[in-house]
Amino acid sequence: MGVGDLENFLSSPAAQSVSGQTWEAIRERAVGGMQNPVLPADVRLRWAALAISAVRGKSTAESMDSRVSAAAEVHVRSYVICEFGRVDDGNLQDLESLTRLVFHAIGMSREQVAASAADWRNSGRAEMLTLRRIKNLVTPLKEVVHLFEPGDPRRAEVEDWLALTSRLP
Repeated sequence: MGVGDLENFLSSPAAQSVSGQTWEAIRERAVGGMQNPVLPADVRLRWAALAISAVRGKSTAESMDSRVSAAAEVHVRSYVICEFGRVDDGNLQDLESLTRLVFHAIGMSREQVAASAADWRNSGRAEMLTLRRIKNLVTPLKEVVHLFEPGDPRRAEVEDWLALTSRLP
């Protein structure tokens, strides 16, 4: 299936009853298209948008943890920003929007996460998993933090979070 076929399918009523497994197959196909350097940039960006739609579809179909689905979206969007550049329009390539997604999905302050990270080896499985998911959310920002202007408070905030990842499981 090509990008247009999948776009048409996802806009049809049939897409509402797709299983999580099918959403994952669509996501894998879309990520492959997004990363294909032979394709024109506009087509690759369409594939990227499909990948995000698939992540969201799978999240709904499987009632996924919001941090897991957000991390999958963050990976796609970070790749797109690195590959095609930053566009401050609130969409796929918007760096500020990406960081808002990450911090919203974390749902805790940096201080709270740091306190939990200090003794994570003695934490229960659920808390360790939460910290790992936070790390999965923050880590892709390594690839895009340099795109913030020096002195931008958001850059400092991202750098502070990135510094914390080495202490997370």
